[in-house]
Amino acid sequence: MNNLIEASRAAFRLYYNGSKQLYRNSKAAAALVAEQKKAAREGRPAPSWSRQDFLLVKQTSLDMRKLPLFLVLAIVLPESIPFVLKFAPSMIPSTCVSADQLAKMRLKLSETRRTVASGWLAQMKLDASSNSPNSKSSLGWTSQVPPSHFLNDENVLNLAKHAPQYFVPSNMTRQLLVDINKSLGLSHRSLFNSTLAKGLSKHWETIKGDDEYLRADAGGDAKTVHVTSLTDEELMKAAEMRGM
Repeated sequence: MNNLIEASRAAFRLYYNGSKQLYRNSKAAAALVAEQKKAAREGRPAPSWSRQDFLLVKQTSLDMRKLPLFLVLAIVLPESIPFVLKFAPSMIPSTCVSADQLAKMRLKLSETRRTVASGWLAQMKLDASSNSPNSKSSLGWTSQVPPSHFLNDENVLNLAKHAPQYFVPSNMTRQLLVDINKSLGLSHRSLFNSTLAKGLSKHWETIKGDDEYLRADAGGDAKTVHVTSLTDEELMKAAEMRGM
């Protein structure tokens, strides 16, 4: 009984402090956005953001969309939060996740990526052996590409350059959208393909923006992404954001 009470108190402190931190983040993010809008209205150059500012605005925007449902769960059914973290972690604001919970989420996400990758390889081999048409494969266009092709960075970059339409989320099959979103820790349970595609597009926009800041840190060299200045935690987050 005492353990249960202590666990409840710890959870309350975590969610209370996390909500307060999210409120502070939202004020800081709103100030950054407001300053840019003011500069645009006045015809001035937009104030420059640091990479931390950029990621703060993006992450806070995501967290604020998760907050209403999270608060309902925390107030009405707080004991459900651990289950939500296990089965639908994308529903929980990042500020309301403890270090131990984050480590477990990362471990589970790593396992999910291995499962998805194994499933893709099995399906691609099946498609190749049965010569099934592209339109009938659950993986869409990827069924026409040899699995070994994806093991070479230059091959993938060449494919993206000459066939960019294949990498547009709105052109992907539902199975591809679900698998990619799942591997990136994004919401993947929507009934609508358009919702899945929109979430993936927004995530890729964030990655593209982050790449620009990392290149800027490297002195503007577009061929070199500078990561040596990142802390271990920042490097891990950057890798996870990109599905690595």
